[in-house]
Order: sequence, then C-alpha cells, then structure tokens
Amino acid sequence: SINEDIYMLQPKERYIEKILNMFNLHVAKSKNTFLESRLKRIKKQSPKTNEDQNDIEKVLYVLAVGNLIYTMICTKLDIAHAIEVVNSYMTHSKRMH
Repeated sequence: SINEDIYMLQPKERYIEKILNMFNLHVAKSKNTFLESRLKRIKKQSPKTNEDQNDIEKVLYVLAVGNLIYTMICTKLDIAHAIEVVNSYMTHSKRMH
C-alpha cells in the first residue's frame, strides 16, 4: 500500500534526489521557511474507509505529497510550507476533485 511504501521504508542514499527527479523537480531550489506543525490535521483528515483509501491511491499527486511529507518529517524541515500549500488542495480529495 502507499503508506507502507512511504513510511515503512528507510531512506536510502540519495533518496531525496531520486524523488525530485521522479516528479521532474530536480532543478527546484530550497528555501528556509517557518515550520508550522500540521501533522495532527493531516492525520485527522486522512481517509477513513477502504473505499476512500482506494480512491486516493489512484491519484498520482497523493504519492508526491506523501513523499514530501515523509521528506519533511524525516529529513528536510525547510520544505514544510510547500507541503502545507499542496496538502491544502489534496486533503479532501474525492473522485470529483
């Protein structure tokens, strides 16, 4: 499942570069931003049913955001603002979204 892929695997060498290349973001520049804790909100708004989870797993940007969240929590705290912006669009992902 997507959760196992993102959260259960330990990062390998150059993991961040691999993810950036996967989403064609290898030329992105880092910027220091103020970190606000949004983890409780993310967990609270996550899909509750299997149907919701299956719908969400079909959306490619959910994978990208999941990787960004993993990166934010485990490695780079300076991308937190970008994740918050992207997450605000995907927290209530439904089929119509």
